[in-house]
Amino acid sequence: MSMPPQDDLTATLFGALEALSPIRKANFLLENALALIDAGRYNEQVENYFEVYLRTPGLPKEDVARALLARGNARRLSGERLLAKAQQDFQAVAKLDPSNRELQTYLRRGNTMIHFVDEPASHRAPPEVWDRIARFIPRYHLRTWLFVSAFHRNIAVRIIFHTLDLYFGEDQDNVRENLNRGLDIFDRVKGDPIFASQIKILRLHWAYEEGDMLDIMTRIFRTALPAFKSLKEFEWIGYPELRADMVQAVLASHSHLRSLGLIGWHFDAVGVSNFRNLRKFTLRAEDDDGFADMGEVRTVLDQNEQTLRHLTLGAYLARHHSWDSAFQSSTIRNLTHLDLVDTRISHVVLARIAHADNLQSLTLHGTFEEPTSASVVFGSDHIIAGKHTFLPHLEAFRFVMVGHDDDPGLFQSVTQFLKQRPKLRRLDLAPNGAQNLSMPDGIGSEQVLAILKQLPHFYRHVGQSGDPKDAAETLSNMSQAAAGYPPLQPNGVPMYYQAMEPGPSTHPRGPPALGNMPQMPPGMAPAPPPTSARMHTDGNDSQHAGSDGQQGEDSGDGGEKGSTPKGTSRRNGRNQTMSNDEWTRQRKDNHKEVERRRRGNINEGINELGRIVPNGSGEKAKGAILSRAVQYIHHLKENEARNIEKWTLEKLLMDQAMGDLQAQLEEMRRLWDDERMARQRAESELEVLRGLQSNAEGHTSVPLSTSAPVSEQRPSPKRPIDDIEGGGNQPSSGNGEAPQQTEERAKRQRVE
Repeated sequence: MSMPPQDDLTATLFGALEALSPIRKANFLLENALALIDAGRYNEQVENYFEVYLRTPGLPKEDVARALLARGNARRLSGERLLAKAQQDFQAVAKLDPSNRELQTYLRRGNTMIHFVDEPASHRAPPEVWDRIARFIPRYHLRTWLFVSAFHRNIAVRIIFHTLDLYFGEDQDNVRENLNRGLDIFDRVKGDPIFASQIKILRLHWAYEEGDMLDIMTRIFRTALPAFKSLKEFEWIGYPELRADMVQAVLASHSHLRSLGLIGWHFDAVGVSNFRNLRKFTLRAEDDDGFADMGEVRTVLDQNEQTLRHLTLGAYLARHHSWDSAFQSSTIRNLTHLDLVDTRISHVVLARIAHADNLQSLTLHGTFEEPTSASVVFGSDHIIAGKHTFLPHLEAFRFVMVGHDDDPGLFQSVTQFLKQRPKLRRLDLAPNGAQNLSMPDGIGSEQVLAILKQLPHFYRHVGQSGDPKDAAETLSNMSQAAAGYPPLQPNGVPMYYQAMEPGPSTHPRGPPALGNMPQMPPGMAPAPPPTSARMHTDGNDSQHAGSDGQQGEDSGDGGEKGSTPKGTSRRNGRNQTMSNDEWTRQRKDNHKEVERRRRGNINEGINELGRIVPNGSGEKAKGAILSRAVQYIHHLKENEARNIEKWTLEKLLMDQAMGDLQAQLEEMRRLWDDERMARQRAESELEVLRGLQSNAEGHTSVPLSTSAPVSEQRPSPKRPIDDIEGGGNQPSSGNGEAPQQTEERAKRQRVE
């Protein structure tokens, strides 16, 4: 191939380029390629420039990075332009032939199309909006999306199969249907990796006795378990419980689980502490006599200290159990969600909860072993600089107690603990269990109303003035909501809560007696309760009169004194015979009287504070008294907190000392028993020796001198004991005593 004719400039340029070093040639090639890209002339020739440049050895890293970024941006822009043209082609096909198979296949794969302004808003909404809408629809109704379009079907499938519940059991409804459904799911998971990747949460509900059927199902599950590649949470519910062999199978295929749940009669999951990086752990075991040691729960918490944030523990109130060992773990301080369900809560557990400052959600369902200690713990909460000292980040609180109906102090402490918590989103109080919504004696609607006023997310209708009508309306709405009926608006139309809006969960005095209520039409509102005349007074005077409660006595006759004669009836608290000036003057006088009483009550209260609060400076100004009272209250609260800590420490020390004393007492009892047994053995041996001695003396005949006087047979009072002992077995001399008497006397002296 002949070279084209070249002029002098081209020939000179070629010569200059040939004289350059390889690095400078590569830089020249890069600059030329960048200039072409800036000019919008990116093509295959520019691609070749970059390929040759990147193959050159010894290039600086900065220049290589600049070349790669330039080529990547150029490729992206070119691809976007080509995709836009492709979308226009698909849009044209959709208008010409919407049922085209190739087009439907393309859209089914998740490829979206560009939408224009003239299309409906539902067509122009991005997939994120539809995904958000779908998450608010129950899964049962979300199944209808499967038949709307391929776009909606993809969204519905992703949400429906995100959480999968499979039921296998002999005592369940539709046993064969559930079994076939579970087997079909296992087969599809093993054959369709895309479908398997959509399942994030798997819950297995078992109800099998030991037998061949259980063995077959567990083998099938073991073969399908590794196919769940994207599984994040796993729960085993029912019987038989999750055991050691299945724990090892799950651990081998899904050691990266974030959540693990064990729900059954026993705790049989030996080896469950080998899981790492768990964020949630659930254990509900009604018996503590399973194959696994309950101490392994503590090991699970310790092994996942850095990641575990949600803990759920459940038991059975009718059986003795304790979570004290598990709550000794340092992981409790890191928890953000804690649920104790149907369990006994000891003082140790509650004290550990008090130090879990990161808790955002807390569920206490069961009974307290020491209700008095629980009252002290809840009552120790203080607000310092607008922040609670006990669980400051609490957003959800569920308090369901059993067996504490006669302890109003506990619930008063809980209501005090719940005040002024603007972060609270959910509140569930059921002191007598879920079936009884009544509060114990001593807890009135005022305390519940005081809590609701300080929870802006629950209580939106009562203002700072505390209007009684608003309070009555809100409590009525709460009562109807607790009874299962929607609250009524002022016009009688039922007011329904939004899907995600937290509504009232209980009523301070329990649900209304529905059996005694007459049936009303759905659209008819109940008649308003009768109110006194002062409730209809215009202006601010009605508020002052309502606060004092005695305007009816000062504003003239009527009301309680019987029916007023015609012509003197009152409307809005005003006598029709009064002129405007008289009515204005009477209102001013009433207002002055109410204001005088209010100021008198305030002054009396401040003076009482001045007498109670210590005054070191002697200042009697009202502001100084109030300031000292605030400081004194804070001082008392700090002392109370310190006393609680001191009492807790003293209680622990006292318990330890009592344990030591008990151990010493047991040791002394053991020593006393040993001494008593030794003494009994010594006495028995002494009796044996006495019997042997008497037998020996009976068989031995001792001749006595009859010629000796009787007085000579008596021992001398000055004779030593050793002589008596030495002559015990020898025949007595003429002036001695009998050997048997001598031996008995020596033994008595030794015993004494």
